[in-house]
Amino acid sequence: MVLNKGEGVYVWDVEGKKYYDFLSAYSAVNQGHCHPKIIKALINSLGSSEILELPKAMPFQSAFERSNANHILFIVYPRGSEWTLNTIKLSENTFEQRASLPAPWAGLTNKDLETASGVIGAKFCHNARFIAIAETRDAILKMAEKAVKEFKRNI
Repeated sequence: MVLNKGEGVYVWDVEGKKYYDFLSAYSAVNQGHCHPKIIKALINSLGSSEILELPKAMPFQSAFERSNANHILFIVYPRGSEWTLNTIKLSENTFEQRASLPAPWAGLTNKDLETASGVIGAKFCHNARFIAIAETRDAILKMAEKAVKEFKRNI
Protein backbone atom coordinates (compact mmCIF):
# COMPACT_ATOMS: atom_id res chain seq x y z
CA MET A 1 0.00 0.00 0.00
CA VAL A 2 1.28 3.45 -0.92
CA LEU A 3 -0.14 6.30 1.14
CA ASN A 4 -0.79 9.63 -0.50
CA LYS A 5 -1.99 11.89 2.33
CA GLY A 6 -3.11 11.97 5.93
CA GLU A 7 -5.53 14.12 7.87
CA GLY A 8 -6.60 13.68 11.47
CA VAL A 9 -6.91 9.95 12.16
CA TYR A 10 -7.23 9.02 8.47
CA VAL A 11 -4.84 8.23 5.65
CA TRP A 12 -5.58 7.80 1.93
CA ASP A 13 -3.77 5.59 -0.54
CA VAL A 14 -2.82 6.62 -4.07
CA GLU A 15 -6.13 5.19 -5.35
CA GLY A 16 -8.12 7.44 -3.00
CA LYS A 17 -9.18 4.71 -0.52
CA LYS A 18 -9.59 6.02 3.03
CA TYR A 19 -8.21 4.14 6.07
CA TYR A 20 -7.91 4.65 9.81
CA ASP A 21 -4.27 5.23 10.72
CA PHE A 22 -3.72 2.77 13.53
CA LEU A 23 -0.03 3.71 13.58
CA SER A 24 -0.75 7.34 14.40
CA ALA A 25 0.72 6.94 17.87
CA TYR A 26 3.97 6.13 16.09
CA SER A 27 4.01 8.74 13.33
CA ALA A 28 1.53 11.49 14.11
CA VAL A 29 1.30 11.08 17.90
CA ASN A 30 -1.98 12.25 19.46
CA GLN A 31 -2.73 15.28 17.30
CA GLY A 32 -3.35 13.33 14.09
CA HIS A 33 -2.09 14.18 10.62
CA CYS A 34 -1.92 17.79 9.42
CA HIS A 35 -3.43 19.30 12.54
CA PRO A 36 -4.49 22.83 11.55
CA LYS A 37 -2.92 24.51 14.61
CA ILE A 38 0.41 22.77 14.01
CA ILE A 39 0.39 23.61 10.30
CA LYS A 40 -0.46 27.24 11.10
CA ALA A 41 2.37 27.46 13.67
CA LEU A 42 4.82 25.94 11.20
CA ILE A 43 3.81 28.32 8.42
CA ASN A 44 3.91 31.33 10.77
CA SER A 45 7.40 30.38 11.95
CA LEU A 46 8.65 30.72 8.37
CA GLY A 47 7.75 34.36 8.06
CA SER A 48 8.09 35.32 4.41
CA SER A 49 10.49 32.50 3.45
CA GLU A 50 9.69 30.76 0.17
CA ILE A 51 11.47 27.58 1.29
CA LEU A 52 10.15 25.14 3.89
CA GLU A 53 12.52 22.57 5.39
CA LEU A 54 10.86 19.42 6.71
CA PRO A 55 12.58 16.95 9.07
CA LYS A 56 11.76 14.03 6.76
CA ALA A 57 9.72 13.11 3.70
CA MET A 58 6.02 13.35 4.49
CA PRO A 59 2.76 14.11 2.69
CA PHE A 60 2.38 17.88 2.58
CA GLN A 61 0.06 18.73 -0.33
CA SER A 62 -3.27 18.66 1.53
CA ALA A 63 -1.86 20.78 4.35
CA PHE A 64 -0.70 23.42 1.87
CA GLU A 65 -4.08 23.59 0.20
CA ARG A 66 -5.68 24.49 3.54
CA SER A 67 -2.89 26.72 4.89
CA ASN A 68 -3.05 29.74 2.57
CA ALA A 69 0.75 29.76 2.64
CA ASN A 70 0.97 30.70 -1.01
CA HIS A 71 4.36 32.37 -0.55
CA ILE A 72 6.06 28.98 0.00
CA LEU A 73 7.38 27.74 -3.34
CA PHE A 74 9.68 24.84 -2.48
CA ILE A 75 10.06 22.10 0.15
CA VAL A 76 13.40 20.53 1.16
CA TYR A 77 13.91 17.44 3.30
CA PRO A 78 16.43 14.64 3.91
CA ARG A 79 16.01 11.40 2.01
CA GLY A 80 18.39 8.71 3.20
CA SER A 81 21.89 10.09 2.79
CA GLU A 82 20.77 12.73 0.27
CA TRP A 83 18.47 15.77 0.27
CA THR A 84 15.39 16.44 -1.85
CA LEU A 85 13.98 19.68 -3.27
CA ASN A 86 10.30 19.48 -4.26
CA THR A 87 7.99 21.94 -5.90
CA ILE A 88 4.42 22.33 -4.64
CA LYS A 89 1.46 21.44 -6.84
CA LEU A 90 -1.34 23.99 -7.18
CA SER A 91 -3.73 21.25 -6.01
CA GLU A 92 -3.87 17.49 -5.66
CA ASN A 93 -5.80 17.32 -8.93
CA THR A 94 -3.11 18.78 -11.18
CA PHE A 95 0.53 18.47 -12.09
CA GLU A 96 0.85 22.26 -12.40
CA GLN A 97 3.33 23.71 -9.90
CA ARG A 98 3.46 26.97 -7.95
CA ALA A 99 6.99 27.33 -9.28
CA SER A 100 9.14 25.00 -11.37
CA LEU A 101 12.83 24.40 -10.97
CA PRO A 102 15.00 26.35 -13.45
CA ALA A 103 14.69 25.18 -17.06
CA PRO A 104 18.47 24.81 -17.61
CA TRP A 105 18.53 22.12 -14.88
CA ALA A 106 15.91 19.89 -16.55
CA GLY A 107 17.05 16.30 -16.94
CA LEU A 108 20.62 16.93 -15.78
CA THR A 109 22.67 14.83 -13.38
CA ASN A 110 25.94 15.04 -11.47
CA LYS A 111 28.65 17.23 -13.05
CA ASP A 112 26.31 18.59 -15.74
CA LEU A 113 23.85 19.71 -13.06
CA GLU A 114 26.62 21.09 -10.87
CA THR A 115 27.79 23.19 -13.81
CA ALA A 116 24.31 24.38 -14.79
CA SER A 117 23.23 25.18 -11.23
CA GLY A 118 26.57 26.39 -9.88
CA VAL A 119 26.05 24.13 -6.85
CA ILE A 120 28.67 21.54 -5.89
CA GLY A 121 26.83 18.40 -4.77
CA ALA A 122 23.82 18.81 -7.07
CA LYS A 123 23.00 15.28 -8.31
CA PHE A 124 19.70 15.15 -10.22
CA CYS A 125 16.88 17.28 -11.58
CA HIS A 126 13.84 15.63 -13.14
CA ASN A 127 13.16 16.58 -16.74
CA ALA A 128 9.71 17.91 -15.68
CA ARG A 129 11.46 20.17 -13.09
CA PHE A 130 9.41 19.21 -10.04
CA ILE A 131 12.12 17.43 -8.00
CA ALA A 132 15.87 17.69 -7.52
CA ILE A 133 18.38 15.78 -5.39
CA ALA A 134 21.64 16.93 -3.79
CA GLU A 135 24.30 15.30 -1.66
CA THR A 136 24.00 17.65 1.32
CA ARG A 137 21.59 19.96 3.10
CA ASP A 138 23.78 22.92 2.23
CA ALA A 139 23.72 22.01 -1.47
CA ILE A 140 19.94 21.53 -1.58
CA LEU A 141 19.34 24.84 0.21
CA LYS A 142 21.58 26.60 -2.33
CA MET A 143 19.61 24.98 -5.14
CA ALA A 144 16.33 26.07 -3.54
CA GLU A 145 17.57 29.65 -3.13
CA LYS A 146 18.64 29.76 -6.77
CA ALA A 147 15.28 28.33 -7.85
CA VAL A 148 13.46 31.07 -5.88
CA LYS A 149 15.61 33.78 -7.48
CA GLU A 150 14.97 32.33 -10.95
CA PHE A 151 11.22 32.17 -10.30
CA LYS A 152 11.12 35.79 -9.10
CA ARG A 153 13.17 36.92 -12.11
CA ASN A 154 10.60 35.37 -14.46
CA ILE A 155 7.39 36.72 -12.93
